Amino acid sequence: MSGQAGSLGIWEASQRKWVFTYSDEGFCVEALIRIPSTEHFAGWASYHYPCVGRHGDFLFLCGTDGCYSDKGFDEVDACHTDLATSWMESDMHWDSPVTLSFAPEQQILRLQERDRTRLYSLPRSVPRRDS
Repeated sequence: MSGQAGSLGIWEASQRKWVFTYSDEGFCVEALIRIPSTEHFAGWASYHYPCVGRHGDFLFLCGTDGCYSDKGFDEVDACHTDLATSWMESDMHWDSPVTLSFAPEQQILRLQERDRTRLYSLPRSVPRRDS
């Protein structure tokens, strides 16, 4: 599944304002999970440019402080799955074949896509978009 365009916004109810917004022609969010220890969200997005035949997908990290990055994710060897004792499942669901889970102790994301599972470590830092 690849999308053409999309946007993502995080509304902070206690502040009554948008604390994060992002939209792009090549940003179709497929899955999203909250990382409570850092107040960030990790997501999986896709893009598709039909006129030029370019398409793909990527992980991203965004936060309530306005940060966004799709860099710094390292794929982790699958043997680390055994080390994770508890996985937080995303409570954000929509019609997508992709799901994200998070192991807080190991700071590892698990991406499940149909019959394929991949693990990624979180980036060490996430820059603000306006810096």
